[in-house]
Amino acid sequence: MRPKSDVPALQRALQTLEAVREAGSEGLSPAKLIERVSAPRASLYRIVRELLEAGLLAQDAHTGRYRLGRQSVYLGFSARANDPLVLAAQPLLKSITQQTHEMSELIVAVSGTQLITLEVWQAEQTPLRFRARAGMLFPVSHTTAHGLIYLSYAGERRMNEYLSSDLGKAAPAGLIESCERWRKLGYAWLRQKTPLGNARLSVPVFDPRSKTRRVAATLGVACDSAHIDGLQAARWAPILQARARELEKAL
Repeated sequence: MRPKSDVPALQRALQTLEAVREAGSEGLSPAKLIERVSAPRASLYRIVRELLEAGLLAQDAHTGRYRLGRQSVYLGFSARANDPLVLAAQPLLKSITQQTHEMSELIVAVSGTQLITLEVWQAEQTPLRFRARAGMLFPVSHTTAHGLIYLSYAGERRMNEYLSSDLGKAAPAGLIESCERWRKLGYAWLRQKTPLGNARLSVPVFDPRSKTRRVAATLGVACDSAHIDGLQAARWAPILQARARELEKAL
Protein backbone atom coordinates (compact mmCIF):
# COMPACT_ATOMS: atom_id res chain seq x y z
CA MET A 1 0.00 0.00 0.00
CA ARG A 2 1.25 3.46 -0.89
CA PRO A 3 2.16 5.53 2.22
CA LYS A 4 -0.25 8.33 3.11
CA SER A 5 0.73 11.64 1.54
CA ASP A 6 0.74 15.07 3.13
CA VAL A 7 -0.78 16.32 -0.14
CA PRO A 8 -4.20 14.60 -0.50
CA ALA A 9 -4.80 15.70 -4.10
CA LEU A 10 -1.44 14.31 -5.16
CA GLN A 11 -2.13 11.06 -3.30
CA ARG A 12 -5.46 10.70 -5.09
CA ALA A 13 -3.91 11.45 -8.48
CA LEU A 14 -1.31 8.75 -7.87
CA GLN A 15 -4.04 6.34 -6.75
CA THR A 16 -5.95 7.12 -9.93
CA LEU A 17 -2.97 6.40 -12.17
CA GLU A 18 -2.18 3.22 -10.25
CA ALA A 19 -5.77 1.97 -10.48
CA VAL A 20 -5.88 2.57 -14.24
CA ARG A 21 -2.47 0.91 -14.68
CA GLU A 22 -3.64 -2.19 -12.80
CA ALA A 23 -6.70 -2.42 -15.06
CA GLY A 24 -4.45 -3.15 -18.03
CA SER A 25 -5.57 -3.08 -21.64
CA GLU A 26 -9.29 -3.35 -20.77
CA GLY A 27 -9.21 0.03 -19.08
CA LEU A 28 -11.20 1.13 -16.04
CA SER A 29 -14.78 2.35 -16.03
CA PRO A 30 -15.65 5.58 -14.16
CA ALA A 31 -17.72 3.54 -11.69
CA LYS A 32 -14.81 1.21 -10.92
CA LEU A 33 -12.46 4.16 -10.57
CA ILE A 34 -14.73 5.67 -7.93
CA GLU A 35 -14.62 2.34 -6.08
CA ARG A 36 -10.82 2.14 -6.24
CA VAL A 37 -9.91 5.71 -5.25
CA SER A 38 -10.87 7.04 -1.82
CA ALA A 39 -11.95 10.58 -2.75
CA PRO A 40 -15.16 12.61 -2.94
CA ARG A 41 -16.70 12.23 -6.38
CA ALA A 42 -16.38 15.93 -7.27
CA SER A 43 -12.73 15.97 -6.21
CA LEU A 44 -11.99 12.80 -8.18
CA TYR A 45 -13.60 14.23 -11.33
CA ARG A 46 -11.39 17.32 -11.06
CA ILE A 47 -8.30 15.15 -10.72
CA VAL A 48 -9.31 13.00 -13.68
CA ARG A 49 -9.95 16.11 -15.81
CA GLU A 50 -6.47 17.43 -15.02
CA LEU A 51 -4.86 14.07 -15.82
CA LEU A 52 -6.78 13.89 -19.11
CA GLU A 53 -5.69 17.39 -20.09
CA ALA A 54 -2.08 16.54 -19.21
CA GLY A 55 -2.22 13.43 -21.40
CA LEU A 56 -1.47 11.13 -18.47
CA LEU A 57 -4.92 9.58 -18.84
CA ALA A 58 -7.03 8.88 -21.92
CA GLN A 59 -10.72 8.00 -22.16
CA ASP A 60 -12.27 5.73 -24.75
CA ALA A 61 -14.91 7.71 -26.64
CA HIS A 62 -17.17 4.63 -27.01
CA THR A 63 -16.87 2.80 -23.69
CA GLY A 64 -15.91 5.70 -21.41
CA ARG A 65 -13.15 3.58 -19.88
CA TYR A 66 -9.90 5.16 -18.78
CA ARG A 67 -6.42 4.00 -19.72
CA LEU A 68 -2.99 5.49 -19.35
CA GLY A 69 -2.39 8.27 -21.87
CA ARG A 70 0.48 8.71 -24.28
CA GLN A 71 2.20 11.18 -22.00
CA SER A 72 2.45 8.36 -19.45
CA VAL A 73 4.01 6.19 -22.14
CA TYR A 74 6.48 8.95 -23.01
CA LEU A 75 7.42 9.44 -19.36
CA GLY A 76 7.94 5.69 -18.95
CA PHE A 77 10.23 5.42 -21.96
CA SER A 78 12.13 8.55 -20.93
CA ALA A 79 12.60 7.26 -17.40
CA ARG A 80 13.91 3.91 -18.67
CA ALA A 81 16.24 5.50 -21.23
CA ASN A 82 17.80 7.74 -18.58
CA ASP A 83 17.79 5.26 -15.70
CA PRO A 84 21.36 5.05 -14.29
CA LEU A 85 20.91 1.30 -13.86
CA VAL A 86 20.03 0.85 -17.54
CA LEU A 87 22.88 3.09 -18.68
CA ALA A 88 25.37 1.22 -16.51
CA ALA A 89 24.03 -2.17 -17.62
CA GLN A 90 24.12 -1.60 -21.38
CA PRO A 91 27.88 -2.15 -21.89
CA LEU A 92 27.77 -5.08 -19.47
CA LEU A 93 24.92 -6.73 -21.39
CA LYS A 94 26.86 -6.24 -24.61
CA SER A 95 29.87 -7.92 -22.99
CA ILE A 96 27.76 -10.86 -21.81
CA THR A 97 26.35 -11.36 -25.30
CA GLN A 98 29.81 -11.16 -26.87
CA GLN A 99 31.10 -13.84 -24.51
CA THR A 100 28.10 -16.20 -24.56
CA HIS A 101 26.79 -15.45 -28.07
CA GLU A 102 23.29 -15.40 -26.54
CA MET A 103 20.78 -12.66 -25.79
CA SER A 104 21.32 -10.99 -22.42
CA GLU A 105 18.76 -9.18 -20.26
CA LEU A 106 18.36 -6.96 -17.22
CA ILE A 107 15.30 -7.63 -15.03
CA VAL A 108 14.01 -5.73 -11.97
CA ALA A 109 11.04 -6.13 -9.63
CA VAL A 110 8.29 -3.51 -9.86
CA SER A 111 6.35 -5.06 -6.96
CA GLY A 112 6.47 -8.14 -4.79
CA THR A 113 4.71 -10.11 -7.51
CA GLN A 114 5.86 -8.64 -10.84
CA LEU A 115 9.11 -8.31 -12.75
CA ILE A 116 9.88 -6.07 -15.71
CA THR A 117 12.52 -6.32 -18.41
CA LEU A 118 14.49 -3.06 -18.36
CA GLU A 119 16.97 -3.80 -21.14
CA VAL A 120 18.02 -6.58 -23.52
CA TRP A 121 20.98 -7.06 -25.84
CA GLN A 122 20.23 -9.20 -28.87
CA ALA A 123 22.65 -11.81 -30.20
CA GLU A 124 23.02 -12.72 -33.86
CA GLN A 125 21.62 -16.18 -33.21
CA THR A 126 18.72 -15.14 -30.97
CA PRO A 127 15.65 -17.04 -32.26
CA LEU A 128 12.84 -14.92 -33.67
CA ARG A 129 10.38 -16.61 -31.29
CA PHE A 130 11.99 -14.83 -28.31
CA ARG A 131 9.57 -12.15 -27.13
CA ALA A 132 11.88 -10.47 -24.60
CA ARG A 133 11.86 -6.70 -24.90
CA ALA A 134 12.25 -3.70 -22.65
CA GLY A 135 9.03 -2.99 -20.79
CA MET A 136 7.71 -6.57 -20.77
CA LEU A 137 6.02 -7.53 -17.49
CA PHE A 138 5.87 -11.05 -16.09
CA PRO A 139 5.14 -12.52 -12.66
CA VAL A 140 7.64 -13.52 -10.00
CA SER A 141 7.34 -17.26 -10.53
CA HIS A 142 9.18 -20.53 -10.00
CA THR A 143 8.72 -21.16 -13.74
CA THR A 144 11.41 -18.64 -14.75
CA ALA A 145 15.09 -18.41 -13.79
CA HIS A 146 14.69 -14.74 -12.86
CA GLY A 147 11.73 -15.59 -10.65
CA LEU A 148 13.72 -18.34 -8.95
CA ILE A 149 16.47 -15.86 -8.09
CA TYR A 150 13.99 -13.47 -6.47
CA LEU A 151 12.32 -16.33 -4.59
CA SER A 152 15.67 -17.75 -3.48
CA TYR A 153 16.54 -14.50 -1.68
CA ALA A 154 13.00 -13.52 -0.65
CA GLY A 155 13.08 -14.85 2.91
CA GLU A 156 10.75 -17.25 4.68
CA ARG A 157 7.77 -14.90 4.98
CA ARG A 158 7.78 -13.92 1.31
CA MET A 159 8.25 -17.55 0.24
CA ASN A 160 5.25 -18.63 2.35
CA GLU A 161 3.18 -15.85 0.80
CA TYR A 162 4.20 -17.06 -2.65
CA LEU A 163 3.39 -20.71 -1.88
CA SER A 164 -0.11 -19.65 -0.77
CA SER A 165 -0.68 -17.66 -3.99
CA ASP A 166 -2.26 -19.04 -7.16
CA LEU A 167 1.14 -19.38 -8.85
CA GLY A 168 2.80 -20.90 -5.81
CA LYS A 169 0.10 -23.55 -5.36
CA ALA A 170 1.29 -25.08 -8.64
CA ALA A 171 4.91 -25.16 -7.49
CA PRO A 172 6.60 -28.56 -7.41
CA ALA A 173 7.36 -30.25 -4.10
CA GLY A 174 10.78 -29.27 -2.80
CA LEU A 175 10.74 -25.71 -4.16
CA ILE A 176 12.17 -24.32 -0.92
CA GLU A 177 15.05 -26.81 -1.01
CA SER A 178 15.60 -26.05 -4.69
CA CYS A 179 15.81 -22.32 -3.97
CA GLU A 180 18.29 -22.98 -1.18
CA ARG A 181 20.48 -24.83 -3.68
CA TRP A 182 20.25 -21.99 -6.22
CA ARG A 183 21.13 -19.50 -3.49
CA LYS A 184 24.27 -21.48 -2.62
CA LEU A 185 25.25 -21.70 -6.28
CA GLY A 186 24.57 -17.99 -6.86
CA TYR A 187 22.62 -18.60 -10.07
CA ALA A 188 19.53 -20.40 -11.40
CA TRP A 189 18.68 -21.83 -14.79
CA LEU A 190 15.63 -23.44 -16.40
CA ARG A 191 14.82 -24.75 -19.83
CA GLN A 192 11.69 -25.89 -21.58
CA LYS A 193 11.80 -29.51 -22.69
CA THR A 194 9.35 -29.04 -25.55
CA PRO A 195 10.58 -28.78 -29.15
CA LEU A 196 11.79 -25.26 -29.92
CA GLY A 197 11.93 -24.58 -26.19
CA ASN A 198 13.59 -21.58 -24.59
CA ALA A 199 15.97 -21.48 -21.64
CA ARG A 200 17.25 -18.85 -19.24
CA LEU A 201 20.14 -18.48 -16.82
CA SER A 202 19.98 -15.74 -14.18
CA VAL A 203 22.18 -14.30 -11.44
CA PRO A 204 21.35 -11.75 -8.72
CA VAL A 205 22.53 -8.15 -8.58
CA PHE A 206 22.50 -7.10 -4.93
CA ASP A 207 21.68 -3.69 -3.51
CA PRO A 208 25.02 -2.65 -1.93
CA ARG A 209 23.15 -0.54 0.64
CA SER A 210 21.13 -3.48 1.94
CA LYS A 211 22.35 -5.52 4.90
CA THR A 212 20.12 -8.46 3.95
CA ARG A 213 21.51 -9.10 0.43
CA ARG A 214 18.37 -7.71 -1.17
CA VAL A 215 18.16 -8.46 -4.88
CA ALA A 216 18.03 -5.16 -6.77
CA ALA A 217 18.02 -6.73 -10.25
CA THR A 218 18.96 -9.85 -12.14
CA LEU A 219 21.24 -10.35 -15.12
CA GLY A 220 20.62 -13.26 -17.42
CA VAL A 221 20.98 -14.92 -20.76
CA ALA A 222 18.12 -16.28 -22.86
CA CYS A 223 18.83 -19.00 -25.41
CA ASP A 224 17.50 -22.01 -27.22
CA SER A 225 17.06 -24.98 -24.88
CA ALA A 226 19.45 -26.99 -27.01
CA HIS A 227 22.26 -24.52 -26.22
CA ILE A 228 22.38 -25.07 -22.47
CA ASP A 229 22.76 -27.85 -19.91
CA GLY A 230 24.11 -27.96 -16.39
CA LEU A 231 27.74 -27.75 -17.52
CA GLN A 232 27.11 -24.82 -19.87
CA ALA A 233 25.17 -23.00 -17.16
CA ALA A 234 28.15 -23.44 -14.82
CA ARG A 235 30.46 -21.98 -17.52
CA TRP A 236 28.27 -18.95 -18.21
CA ALA A 237 27.39 -18.21 -14.59
CA PRO A 238 30.82 -16.72 -13.67
CA ILE A 239 30.57 -14.37 -16.67
CA LEU A 240 27.21 -13.10 -15.46
CA GLN A 241 28.36 -12.91 -11.85
CA ALA A 242 31.39 -10.82 -12.76
CA ARG A 243 29.20 -8.36 -14.66
CA ALA A 244 26.73 -8.33 -11.74
CA ARG A 245 29.49 -7.25 -9.36
CA GLU A 246 30.38 -4.43 -11.77
CA LEU A 247 26.74 -3.36 -11.93
CA GLU A 248 26.47 -3.28 -8.14
CA LYS A 249 29.19 -0.62 -8.06
CA ALA A 250 26.92 1.64 -10.12
CA LEU A 251 23.95 1.31 -7.74
